[in-house]
Amino acid sequence: MSEENQTKPAVGASGRKIIYDKDGKPCRSCNTLLDFQMATGKVPAPVTKDKYREDPPDVERLGNSSWTFIHSLCSKYPEKPSTQDKAEINGFFNVLSRMYPCTWCADDFKKYLKDHPLDNSRQ
Repeated sequence: MSEENQTKPAVGASGRKIIYDKDGKPCRSCNTLLDFQMATGKVPAPVTKDKYREDPPDVERLGNSSWTFIHSLCSKYPEKPSTQDKAEINGFFNVLSRMYPCTWCADDFKKYLKDHPLDNSRQ
């Protein structure tokens, strides 16, 4: 069967919806490793979790790590930020919204920042 005639799975082995990039390929950052392997037609080997070899991270690890980092960063933001602090936090979130590994999440984040500008005047 040719690749054009194969249907793409809508739901992965984890029960989550499989996210495809704009080019039609499954997004590695948006899907769990198991779902990504299923969507790419690879037969998953017995799952052995080696947290040091999972690169790039799947949607769960990327999302959890991102939120942990953002919350930690914001908890250390000064009560009375300087002009430089304000510029740097704005720059950080603008870069994050452009460079986030998941294109769908990055696009949503850009839209969110546009609709809800940062209040960088305080912690």
